[in-house]
Amino acid sequence: MSTVEAPVGAAPLRLRAFRQRRRGVVWTRRVLLYGAILVAWQLLALKEGPFFLPTLDAIAFDGVPAVFTQGYAGTFAESLQQLAIGLVICYAVAIPLGMLIGLSRIADRFVMPFADAFFITPTAALLPLVILVVGTGLSFRVFVVVLFAFYYPLVNTAAGVRYNVAKYRELSDSLCLSGPAKLWKIVLPASAPYVVVGVRLGLGIAVQGMIVAELWVAVGTGSLLINLGAQRRLPEFFALTGMVIVLSLALTELVRAYERRLFARHQLEVRLDATQG
Repeated sequence: MSTVEAPVGAAPLRLRAFRQRRRGVVWTRRVLLYGAILVAWQLLALKEGPFFLPTLDAIAFDGVPAVFTQGYAGTFAESLQQLAIGLVICYAVAIPLGMLIGLSRIADRFVMPFADAFFITPTAALLPLVILVVGTGLSFRVFVVVLFAFYYPLVNTAAGVRYNVAKYRELSDSLCLSGPAKLWKIVLPASAPYVVVGVRLGLGIAVQGMIVAELWVAVGTGSLLINLGAQRRLPEFFALTGMVIVLSLALTELVRAYERRLFARHQLEVRLDATQG
């Protein structure tokens, strides 16, 4: 009885075609959903009037140019400086501390209860205390960014290190690696996908912390949003708000793209190890 063999590479081609069809379906749904939202926005704006909600063309042709011609973009760029400083401090502290928590049960039992307590406590309730301690200057705004973004890279890094220490214990023992060598050559590379996920989650909420801090002390982009809203200059208000949203989405998607690449490479290495084994 003869058998018909599938041509070499047919399975990957079918898989690629399936992914392309699925991607097309996803984007079609997104376009329909976002289009419906924009149509509803425009109809509601025409009905209620510009005092309550600006039309999309007013935002695009009046608000967006005003952001760049009236200096709002420069103020927004200054806000990004405190965001960058806060993120650098956050990751420089949270990621090494997360590694320590993942490696040490003592550190886990000592640090995680405080981290969990800060996470479940409404951050806005802590801001008056932060103002009393550090004032209302740049240090306050940077501290709020750190406070918002700290938990996710800490917990994800700890979880990744803890999981990979247990997973590769036999491998490291068979290679007779010392503790530092085990950490740098096996545990940390394997934990990189977890760290990147924590960075991405922290990044998204750090932008929120940047705006919340400025709203509290009425400086920078937060002050602009307060004034534009109070003066009912809604095209500029929504254009500036859109810049914040686009920034958050762009940074998150950039890290997400690297995250996907890292996970794909990690899965490929796992498959190769399984094949060789």
